[in-house]
Amino acid sequence: GNATGLTGTIGCENSNGSLGIDVTGSPNIPYPSTGSEGTDDVVYTFYWGGIQYDMSMTSIDLGDIVLLGDQAISGTVTNMGSVVVTGFDLVYQIDGGTSQVDSLSGLFIDASGGTYDFTHSDVWSVVSGGSTHEVTVWAENINVSHADQRTCNDELTASVLAANDTWGFKRVMLEVFTGTWCGWCPDGAVVRDQIIADYGPRVVAVDVHDGDGMEFAEGIRSEFGVSAYPNGMIDRTLFDGEPKEPHSRGSWPTNVESQLSAYTPVNVGVSSSYNSNTRQVQVTLDAEFTDYANGDLRFVCMLIEDNVVGAGSDYDQTNYLNTMAGHPYYQAGDPILGYNHRYVLRAISSPLGNPSVISTPVVPGETATEAFVFTLPAGVDENEVSVIGFVARYGVGVGEKSLLNVQKAPLGETREVPLFASTFNSGWTGDWSGATP
Repeated sequence: GNATGLTGTIGCENSNGSLGIDVTGSPNIPYPSTGSEGTDDVVYTFYWGGIQYDMSMTSIDLGDIVLLGDQAISGTVTNMGSVVVTGFDLVYQIDGGTSQVDSLSGLFIDASGGTYDFTHSDVWSVVSGGSTHEVTVWAENINVSHADQRTCNDELTASVLAANDTWGFKRVMLEVFTGTWCGWCPDGAVVRDQIIADYGPRVVAVDVHDGDGMEFAEGIRSEFGVSAYPNGMIDRTLFDGEPKEPHSRGSWPTNVESQLSAYTPVNVGVSSSYNSNTRQVQVTLDAEFTDYANGDLRFVCMLIEDNVVGAGSDYDQTNYLNTMAGHPYYQAGDPILGYNHRYVLRAISSPLGNPSVISTPVVPGETATEAFVFTLPAGVDENEVSVIGFVARYGVGVGEKSLLNVQKAPLGETREVPLFASTFNSGWTGDWSGATP
């Protein structure tokens, strides 16, 4: 989004202004953010010399894992040349094998930065799991007969692992960023609660507080660049159209539904014990892989407290919905005294997990375990505490830290993997005997 409201020209010119070039969209290119984090940076590169034909392969949309069956080869290409591109040959190879050529025509890809989202007409048929493949994609024969005049950006190669399409039981984590000072945050709680009502224990909710009596230095907000409230992350996934993983509540229901049907190669188990004298919590997280997986995979463990009520500005909830007729918090007060805070994050092992615990690549049937020890903070009611464990990818970029799967259990109890095999990936049925979200 254009958070600043500013637009302008992006381009490059010589010292006296007699020669130059503008990026497509100038002078109305929006400046998306004034934030200092690098996640919203956009970099343009200008080459001197008037190159006419230059197709830059920008992205390949395969991810880290492909499943058995037909896989579409799609992505984005950018026209870095000075002429409009009306057609080109899109080519891909698997492991340096036969070139698959798709001759595209009737296009209009603007000069100097115009983009085109492609899907190759020939699918890649993945016939077996367990192997890593190199998928190379490039463009050639621009506007029928012209060679690319800058070859350094012509192609991209993605390294992907073929898996057997053997799914684990998928649960989804919803991390909500909130605070008692945030007047719109009660509406975020309404959206969160409706999602849990719709899907039950398949959705694990965590509320991360800012600027009130439930805040602590958990590291999540800074790691993911949280700058608006209420915002939320669903499986820490970067969704289309979003600049980073935290996003507004209007998209939570759709994105939760999407993630509930997403592939996962792992089930997660949680067990814990509690010493009431020392307030020490010991947790064991287990991962059981149902399929091949690769990358830097890590455990993360959390403790949450439910039904937190207090007095004063640290707990009474600011409520901008107080005068909005028809809203569940209409005439509830502003602030809402004695507000019931749900799923409050109280402790975390680390925001992104520890390296080298899960050795990858993993094969179907392989397991991994990590133990954690916490001291329950003073004032936290152990009877309202639950333990959350999940396996997530680790990466340095935006969209590279997504969850594979998550599990939740009341303090002192165990949740094995999978818990509800009879409703495996079938959605919320309303029949989760003995379970609470």
